[in-house]
Amino acid sequence: ILKKLYKGKIFYGWYIVVAVFIILACSMGIFFNTASLFLKPVSEDLGVTRSAVSATLTIRSVIQMAVSLLASKIFSRYNIRRVMKLSTIVLILSFFSYSLVNSIILYYVLTALASIAFSLMSILPLTLILNNWFNEKLGTVTGIAFMGSGVGGMVFNSLAGKWILAYGWRTT
Repeated sequence: ILKKLYKGKIFYGWYIVVAVFIILACSMGIFFNTASLFLKPVSEDLGVTRSAVSATLTIRSVIQMAVSLLASKIFSRYNIRRVMKLSTIVLILSFFSYSLVNSIILYYVLTALASIAFSLMSILPLTLILNNWFNEKLGTVTGIAFMGSGVGGMVFNSLAGKWILAYGWRTT
């Protein structure tokens, strides 16, 4: 269908949509959508209440609001691709570093770093990128691309639930 629309050639912007879909499926699917699955095992392992672990949700929201306020300055001053690459590396390292946590304070620090990285590599810059590629039906394109977060949530919730039971929260 797309080949017919573009006379045999697929508009490159659709590849961008697929990439955004995958980025959001992996980042948001893991970082946000699986968070509730870790509440009980993390609180039991660290010897803190579930509400102490749940505070990470507040930390994420506050940091994302702050980063959102600064994002225009960051993206106008620095190359968006470099910011996204660095942020992706920080987010991945934060994910793996959670397995080494031995205190709730360190858990909060990693959550803060991951939240900053997530904000600078996901929704804000991805919206800008889609806006650069599509002039018409931007809402539809954005909706399709951002469905990745929901699909990622379905996939990673299922996997994380099984893996936590089989391997423990640190390995997961």
